[in-house]
Amino acid sequence: MTPTPDRDIIWRTGLPGLMLLLLFFPSVFYAQSPYQEKLIKIHKGPVNAVQFHPDGRRLLSASSDKRCRIYDTETGRVVITIPFDREVHAATFTPDGKYIVAGAGSYLKIYTTNGEYYKTYKGHSTAIWSLETGPGGRYVVTGSYDKAFYLWDIIEGKKQQTFTGHVKSVLAVAFSPDGKTVASGSLDQTVRLWKINEPSGMPVQGNHSGNIVDLAFSPDGKLLASASRDQQVILWDVATGRKVKSFAHPSEVFSVTFSPDGTYLVSGTLHGDLFLWDITGGKQIVILQGHTAAVLSLSFRPDGNMFASGSYDGTIRLWRPDPEIFVMYAFQDSLNTALAKNPLNKPRAPGESRTGYQLRLKQFSEWRQKLIEKYYQQYLRERKPENPIEK
Repeated sequence: MTPTPDRDIIWRTGLPGLMLLLLFFPSVFYAQSPYQEKLIKIHKGPVNAVQFHPDGRRLLSASSDKRCRIYDTETGRVVITIPFDREVHAATFTPDGKYIVAGAGSYLKIYTTNGEYYKTYKGHSTAIWSLETGPGGRYVVTGSYDKAFYLWDIIEGKKQQTFTGHVKSVLAVAFSPDGKTVASGSLDQTVRLWKINEPSGMPVQGNHSGNIVDLAFSPDGKLLASASRDQQVILWDVATGRKVKSFAHPSEVFSVTFSPDGTYLVSGTLHGDLFLWDITGGKQIVILQGHTAAVLSLSFRPDGNMFASGSYDGTIRLWRPDPEIFVMYAFQDSLNTALAKNPLNKPRAPGESRTGYQLRLKQFSEWRQKLIEKYYQQYLRERKPENPIEK
């Protein structure tokens, strides 16, 4: 859908017709817009980074238009704009939500969430392409086109550690949830795992055949996901470095993230499609469409009920992964059979009053929603105990 020129936000509503589509065409797993909450147009260039604040309400975005903005997802307004003199390729909140850490050109810059300047660190010789803060907020890892990969102590204001091993630019970095391990991905097509304050990293046991452009640890820290231009996302066992499984895509993959409960992955591709993957089963759940160019960044709201995507098309989109997505994936046949057998689910009968018909439709809708919730709880129970590493 083309953005309306005089509005920054286009509110999306659900599409009732999707239910009939899925009922009569069970093989359809594309979702054009039913699960999209908002389309946000607040930048004039590619959106290189998005990150939800710990409060789940504010959303940070960074762009090649040399701006970072904080957007209030409840009011639909930009509350803070931070201008830079260079393109911003990476930015995030600190875990306590008090500061913004951004890579502007080769500089690491820190601002308060009120937009007040705090500090600048210089160490890289070319643009910082990726960064992430550790769980305590004291340490930040940065990767750059200069092949360097640094750990910064932003409290002491110094470079804490230099990681050496990659022979080409480091485009992706990630911090483990316990803060003891960092991961790096490079144009040299390798993924490496490093322990804090240890000099050498452990390469994973296997490589991509394309540039590594994004990394993400699972919430429990046991898995690492790598996204590559070889059209794959690969899951790695962090303890051993072994490949667990891979997810093939139809085009290059530019972004990846885990859901907060660790049950599924979201990946963003060159042509703007978003893929949701069942981690345990290793299968595609659904494809979400809306962006018209590469999806460069992804971030979940802490409660897992929404995620944001930032794209080269200059837009941010907010998505709500409704339980029905997962129910249709796991129990489609059973659900459709139950819906078809329910006597409330029938056309208006001859002689049936309009009021009676509307009441029956309401009762059917309520029953259907309860059935969806029942199946969704079953879906969660069946996936929670399983460990992909053991499969």
